[in-house]
Amino acid sequence: MIKILLSTNNKLGSRLIRLGTWSKYSHCDVFTEDGSIIGAVPFKGVIEYDPTERLTDRHEVRIVNNVDAVQVVSALRSQVGRAYDWSGVISIPIHRDWHSRDKWFCSELIAWAVERTGIQIIRKQSNRITPQDLLDSPLVLPLKD
Repeated sequence: MIKILLSTNNKLGSRLIRLGTWSKYSHCDVFTEDGSIIGAVPFKGVIEYDPTERLTDRHEVRIVNNVDAVQVVSALRSQVGRAYDWSGVISIPIHRDWHSRDKWFCSELIAWAVERTGIQIIRKQSNRITPQDLLDSPLVLPLKD
């Protein structure tokens, strides 16, 4: 089981992402087994960080069932240090495929890492994977208290 953290804030970039993707959320990360978080962050690229450093916005945690969490986290860690995929983000609302495999934005990174385990987290064939696409996946379920 992996845990996906979906989040948003009221900054202009977050608003534009939500508007362009028709999503309630503008960002997503994955919790690791040791409690850190890995994600693709604007201006920083793919990073692993302590959640107490950045989690000031509202958020929702979801789980992905039937996925090998160790494999997902290993795939995510293999991408730490890669650049943020600005062209991929810009391409979403204009429906262009400007994705680059050496750069990532948050939701495409997570979908790629899950797919490395042999499980397709979303059904559509697209490199324009949004936080809403992850949220809508039948494999992504609410975390029970």
